[in-house]
Amino acid sequence: MPVPSEPDQLRVAMVSFSGSASSEATTPVAPLAEALAEQGHRVVLYHRRLAVDTPVPDGVESAPLAAGPPTELTEPEAIPHVAEFATELDRALRRDEPDVVHSHCWLAGLATHLATRGDTFPVAHTFHQLQLLRDRHDPRGQHTPSDRTQAEWAVAHHTDRVIASTGAEQDCLVQSGVPRERVTVVPEGVDSESLSPDGPVDRRRAKFRLVLLGPWHRADVAIRALAGLPDTELTVACGDGQGQETARDRLLRRAEMLRLGDRVSMAEAASPDRRSALIRSADVVLMLGPSPELDALSLEAMACGVPVVAGQDVATEAVVDGVTGLHLPARDDPRALARSLRELLSHESLRMGMGWAGRDRAVNRYSWSRVATETARVYRGLVDARAEALSSVG
Repeated sequence: MPVPSEPDQLRVAMVSFSGSASSEATTPVAPLAEALAEQGHRVVLYHRRLAVDTPVPDGVESAPLAAGPPTELTEPEAIPHVAEFATELDRALRRDEPDVVHSHCWLAGLATHLATRGDTFPVAHTFHQLQLLRDRHDPRGQHTPSDRTQAEWAVAHHTDRVIASTGAEQDCLVQSGVPRERVTVVPEGVDSESLSPDGPVDRRRAKFRLVLLGPWHRADVAIRALAGLPDTELTVACGDGQGQETARDRLLRRAEMLRLGDRVSMAEAASPDRRSALIRSADVVLMLGPSPELDALSLEAMACGVPVVAGQDVATEAVVDGVTGLHLPARDDPRALARSLRELLSHESLRMGMGWAGRDRAVNRYSWSRVATETARVYRGLVDARAEALSSVG
């Protein structure tokens, strides 16, 4: 029997099915679940069972479900087991009777859709990394629908409410045909306690340091801008899928051709701890390449108190132009980038002010407590709408 909830307490079924444990760790399911539990909601995390217990935050209940071998799987290896996971999830949800179901990432969304068929419990879904939006940002212009984008389309059109992480994601979903009133923007949060101005700092060689986060599509622009910035070094962060030798060698060769080889370096930054140490060593963080992950990265930089400079067409919603950083008007203009950076680097008080403003915005607007409150508000709306619909039928 389900545990009765208090009037303002919700029974939340959080569904997180992923191809691998490492992929699970990259999505902010755990901090949201923990923040909801701290606010008094009963949160149960349904996930694929592995041989080693999946850790869950304090106050959150774990509900592992059998689906495929209890080992880490790549996404293609996991896809055949979605139907099995959906069957187990359907049994668990009917037994536990949550007030609302919230699925995370496309595989969990697909499994939840198969399990509930939208007629048992109100369902919310968060994509976190929407492939439809990735295709829009693809510099190669490849937009051929894949199995994943088709699955995303089905999940978005059949869930009660999509919780988009950004306005850009909301616009993309609306353009794909999802009614705007069924897409609510609730940004992802940032751990402003572990990500702060205080902590380990990478060593640097020059008076000033620029750190480039995100894709390398326009790293060449940053390297060329460096020619107009004396006493400045550029460090390019290497993350998962970004540290390929060919791309690394190409960038370093470009720097050597411009006689900037001694001022351009690469640094591993796949983990949050390594990335935060790198960010703290920077005077300015650059984000020039298009990517849906830039909002999360900009929040990390802001939480560490470092101003962010982003290209206008990829400027993240978290960064307020002229307050917490700058939005560059030109897309591929190294001279415009150099001018903006010279202004920042030559005025320490300006950089410090933007860093403080960014830190304040990260702590207050993007705290997990606030994100949980806004998410619970969406849940409550879905629960009340379902109750009203049932009463009208009755």
